[in-house]
Amino acid sequence: MVDEIKYRKIAAQLESEIRGGKYATRALPSEMQLVRRFGVGRKTVQRAMLELQYRGIVTRMHGKGTFLTERGANLTGLLGLLIPNAASQLFFQSFAREVARVGQEKGYTFLYGEAAAGDAESVALQTRRFAREFAARRVEGVIFRPIIGARYTCVNEEVVDVFRKAGVPVVLVDSDIVAPPLRSGFDVVGINNVLAGRRIANYLMGIGRRRIAFLINDVPDGISVNLRNRLFGLSGAVSSAGARWSANHVIRLEPDDVDGFRRVFKRKFIPDAIVCVCDDVALKLMQTLTAIGKRVPEDVAVAGFDDIDSARLSVPSLTTIHQPIARIAECAFEALQYRMGRSDGMPPREILLDAPLVERDSTVGHKVKRRNRKE
Repeated sequence: MVDEIKYRKIAAQLESEIRGGKYATRALPSEMQLVRRFGVGRKTVQRAMLELQYRGIVTRMHGKGTFLTERGANLTGLLGLLIPNAASQLFFQSFAREVARVGQEKGYTFLYGEAAAGDAESVALQTRRFAREFAARRVEGVIFRPIIGARYTCVNEEVVDVFRKAGVPVVLVDSDIVAPPLRSGFDVVGINNVLAGRRIANYLMGIGRRRIAFLINDVPDGISVNLRNRLFGLSGAVSSAGARWSANHVIRLEPDDVDGFRRVFKRKFIPDAIVCVCDDVALKLMQTLTAIGKRVPEDVAVAGFDDIDSARLSVPSLTTIHQPIARIAECAFEALQYRMGRSDGMPPREILLDAPLVERDSTVGHKVKRRNRKE
């Protein structure tokens, strides 16, 4: 009988030793040597070796033994994490920490590439450089968050091409490198943004808000696919409920534009709820609304996306869509592990996680909550 826990531990131990260069001659111990070493049955050892073989690390030659493949001989234990502009996005800072934690638990070390915020040319240059450095250091796989913006399309393609030529598998997080309905040849891990947009709209309408707006930073490149999907879900839910939705419901301003928001509340369409593209924007917007004399949530309910720590600590605390950072990191790592050493022809997957809504005071204040409970 094969002990599943033991064979996985044996496979993991041997893989760790291979990375450490223990089997420089490429020949692994015989089955009987491993049976004696680990104190298990022969079938358990055979299953462990089959696992390594399935992952492309060893090859078994009848009558001769087990040997490292070319990939097995080049295992480094290094993985790449490439997230341009992470410093300006608290969500991706947390994501980077979670990925590093998961990798460390599995015996890997992540090389971290963060192209600092700057002009388009500088970000592109840094991102290309990190890709070349990762390939030169023989990383076994890469998790890459594509750079958002139409001007970066070619850069994203150049980056993945570096890894493709080096035989390094890539898993994308947050978005693909091509616009839908096209799909690249890579797995993508993120949340279901359409469902998240629909969820937050249904929630706001459920607490009596009918004039819902979506705040998008005034970006020259236009909105990303993820933000477009959030808007699609939001507007679709509003329309399905019989409320009107038009271009006036999309606000294209920086969240700290005080004069701009004064004008917003003088228009014919005056929002009673504003959904922001992310928590950073929502937190700045609440300050701006206070500056122009609007109360949150009494006059305007405010909601965001991501559920960063500041969302919970702000006054009022921020209602938001929670991105399950730890689970996204785990799924991205698992998808990368699956792709490493495999060429089974499985088509690219889109792994979309559920993102629950967290209700806080920016949409329903304490007094309103108590009144609703009594009713």
